Amino acid sequence: MDIKPYLHEHHLLYDDYSESKALCNICNKKMDGLSYYCERCEFWLHNSCVHQQLPLQISAHPLHSQHNLSLLWICGFNFDALGRESAFYRCVQCNFNYHFNCLTISHSTSHKYHRHDLVLMDSFIEDVSEEYYCDICEEERKPKHSVYCCKKCKFIAHIECALKKVVDIKLDQCLTSSLLDSEASSLKVQIEHFDHQHALSYNESIEQSESLLCNACHQEVFDQHYACEDCKYNLHEKCTTLPYEVSHPLHCQHPLKLFTDIVEFTCHACRDHSGGFAYMCLPCDFQLDVKCATSPIPPKNEGQKLKEMEKVFKLCPFNQNHKLDFFNRRSNLKDLAVECNACKLPILGPGYTCRDCFNIKIHESCLALMREMQLNFHPLHPLDPQIGDWENCSACRFKIIESIDYSCRQCDFHLHLHCANSLKLALKIKSHMHNLYYFGPDYEKSYQLCNKCKSYIGKEPFYYCVECNMNLHLKCVPIPCSVKSKCHMHRLTLKDHFVEDDSGEYYCDICEEERNSKNHCYYCEECAGQFVAHIECALLTDFEFTDENFHEFFNLKDVDSPIESSSTDELLSQPHAEVYLNQNRMKYWVDKKLNKYCFMLFARDLSITWAENHRYWRWSYQRETNSDVLIDVAELLDVCWLEMNVKFNVKKLSPKTLYGLVFVLMLTKEARGWETPVNFGFTLPNGYKVERKETLKSKPRGVWIEIPVGEFTTSSEIVGELDIYCHEYATGNWKRGLIVKGVTILPKN
Repeated sequence: MDIKPYLHEHHLLYDDYSESKALCNICNKKMDGLSYYCERCEFWLHNSCVHQQLPLQISAHPLHSQHNLSLLWICGFNFDALGRESAFYRCVQCNFNYHFNCLTISHSTSHKYHRHDLVLMDSFIEDVSEEYYCDICEEERKPKHSVYCCKKCKFIAHIECALKKVVDIKLDQCLTSSLLDSEASSLKVQIEHFDHQHALSYNESIEQSESLLCNACHQEVFDQHYACEDCKYNLHEKCTTLPYEVSHPLHCQHPLKLFTDIVEFTCHACRDHSGGFAYMCLPCDFQLDVKCATSPIPPKNEGQKLKEMEKVFKLCPFNQNHKLDFFNRRSNLKDLAVECNACKLPILGPGYTCRDCFNIKIHESCLALMREMQLNFHPLHPLDPQIGDWENCSACRFKIIESIDYSCRQCDFHLHLHCANSLKLALKIKSHMHNLYYFGPDYEKSYQLCNKCKSYIGKEPFYYCVECNMNLHLKCVPIPCSVKSKCHMHRLTLKDHFVEDDSGEYYCDICEEERNSKNHCYYCEECAGQFVAHIECALLTDFEFTDENFHEFFNLKDVDSPIESSSTDELLSQPHAEVYLNQNRMKYWVDKKLNKYCFMLFARDLSITWAENHRYWRWSYQRETNSDVLIDVAELLDVCWLEMNVKFNVKKLSPKTLYGLVFVLMLTKEARGWETPVNFGFTLPNGYKVERKETLKSKPRGVWIEIPVGEFTTSSEIVGELDIYCHEYATGNWKRGLIVKGVTILPKN
């Protein structure tokens, strides 16, 4: 192997020179192992010294002459099989990467189209015609570019053409004169393909049980093909000789170049959503799959109907300034899963995508559902579909990250798509002040606890109180297993899901609104499922809507249920009961003597500066006093800027009550830097501020300490959020050894 003279004026041969006594011309040390050598100048280079001398850019390299290649270094990535630091050259425009050693070009080679060896030449001008061609591809070549040529005859070839060779492994040496006949015979051959690191073996046919896809065109393989069985890499015979560049009538402006590392794309001709190789024009963002790019006229098959559907102009429902791209996903692409961002089901057949909206993909049927929504949970304004960009969901409180949501921009109100659908129906029970909403199997809370039984929600459907951020299993509400409804003659049975037919559209027979077939429902067994209803509709006693359009639920005790009807009452009605809310970030209970609401805001509910940086804070957990519940605590490792705060809505507190606010902290034995007083305080919604300074240096170590902040009285005039804070950053002193449990808000009278 040799390398083009980017490091030296002549070609450098690359070989094992372990036995040579020569010295490297860069570091002046003895040659050892694989090295580079110039025969003309007796010029030597270590492999490592070559890398140190690599040029920052290479222009007009024979393997990629259309753009400059830029030098990059990377360590431990997949560019080097040994995981060591390695250099590679990259073409940014084409997204092509080359190892440094992969840019080396053999000094001589052979090709099946010529009987003599071909030698690498810096340039070759065979005559004065000024028109020079490659004898392999028969395309024009530039005379000043390096080429392979035959010294015995005038056979000249592009470097890339000469290196794309076929090697026969069972070719009878005595039959070289009938080379074409040998290739046409059933003798097996191997080829080297630029897109795969291993040789590909020729196969006449495939097993009947096999189902193979060509890695280039993503069409099924039925007969002759080349394969690397270890890597499950397959190519049609015709796909092994694809041209590097094509011109196509659908895009006459520029030639299309072959790309082999595209994960997925939509062909602009047939609109198939596919993987494999692609012919692309990067400046125009135009791409064709292999089957369309290699056809001079776009194919007219069943895809023609899909092409006509594209002519119907569709605007993106999430942004009217964007246009939706139609695509079709073929069912045989088992390795290319495309999920609808609305229903989360696979897309098989027609679909739409908006490349400007985070490349979102959606069924054509789901697209029709993306319309304005009116919820009683937010009655002020209608909600419009959009693509969320890190807003907070007003229901589940989690971030909406590049996914479909419903938003009221006037109120800065946002909901996940599944949360918006869950809030359409509300269940109101007397034992809880707020409405409960059914969240089906599409919404997973595997790591969160049921606030009644303290076990994990998992993948089970559950009821959710948005105001309290409280989760309840259906059995913990409880939802009865059977119920008698005035809307139907027979008893109704609870079912975890029910699909009465294959229409794809399912409705509640009480409210006559659409229902999700994957959600729990009540159905009539005696009528063979001909009567199906929402849970909320079936549990009505008078089957009338209230003014707020909430389904009232009054008499569970009158319903035949194997579940004890007192379990909901036990949840919030017992004065001494502790209820953990917001994923154990908050604790709520009622004082037995005063009959007033009490709250504990744990450390996870606080906003602590640098709390997620492990250099400054460390999160751990401990068991809460007199409980099996685990809560998170925050331990300060080392900071000079101490700041934490939390907001709390005063409407949750008992009215006309004097409350005291206390921080609960602990100093460790290693605590230091607490000579400066720390500011503790709160600000009421009306602007009234209470603040005190406390020096922590003299406080006991290893036990929980309470820092009283101040007192305030709730009233009808104080409406809004209480801002609670703690900070010390004026001096810049470094502090450590503080554990934060949280803040208590307790009644005094």
